[in-house]
Amino acid sequence: MENYIKNTKAESAYFTVYEGDRTAIFVIDVTTAEQMPKGCEPLFMLGGKVHWNMVMTIDDLKKGL
Repeated sequence: MENYIKNTKAESAYFTVYEGDRTAIFVIDVTTAEQMPKGCEPLFMLGGKVHWNMVMTIDDLKKGL
């Protein structure tokens, strides 16, 4: 996990249980779609599932409105 966090430059990492499964939540800055495999493949190789949720800061929201 430490290598994953370092390689993806995760801004934060959280570990919990979700629906009975061990769960890790990583906040990473993805600005283009081609960055997604770098975030997914290491977790797939460990047998993990990946779900993407895009989020924004209040400043991002203001720019978009």
